[in-house]
Amino acid sequence: MGKHDNSLVITAFGKEYPTYIDTHDDVLQVAKKISQLSDYRITNLKLQKIVYVAYMIYMGLTNGKKLFNNEIQALVYGPTVPNLYNHLKIYGAGIIPVKAFEGIPDLNDEEKLDIIKMVYQHLKHYKAEELTAFIYSEKSAFLKLFINGQYNIPINNDYLMDEYRARIK
Repeated sequence: MGKHDNSLVITAFGKEYPTYIDTHDDVLQVAKKISQLSDYRITNLKLQKIVYVAYMIYMGLTNGKKLFNNEIQALVYGPTVPNLYNHLKIYGAGIIPVKAFEGIPDLNDEEKLDIIKMVYQHLKHYKAEELTAFIYSEKSAFLKLFINGQYNIPINNDYLMDEYRARIK
């Protein structure tokens, strides 16, 4: 089997899109859980924001452990996990359907699940734009690194820990 464990064909907007995904990609497991908590009423933009905050909070509460192993990057619309964005971009700004996570195993780590649930409960009532404003604050690791027009700028975990400490003061 190589890097990709699964080949799926996703239908969106009347077109079929073949996708090759690693079904054990841990950010997809995290995103699946958040989507389930939202009853699949969440957009890619809002999901990316909640994933970012959950990652930061998890790191802070677990003394630097990672919620997932994928890289977070500073992009125009805020912190983005490229693997997650690319997996969901076919849905545009619309709601992400259940089928987007077909074949993705459930996350089974209780510590991670508890923190994801806590973060989601605190953020679920905010619109994506409100979460973006929160992330664009002066305390944000994203804002310290973002350069308009540049891509592939990784958000270092040390910056995320600094953001966590600044926000809990």
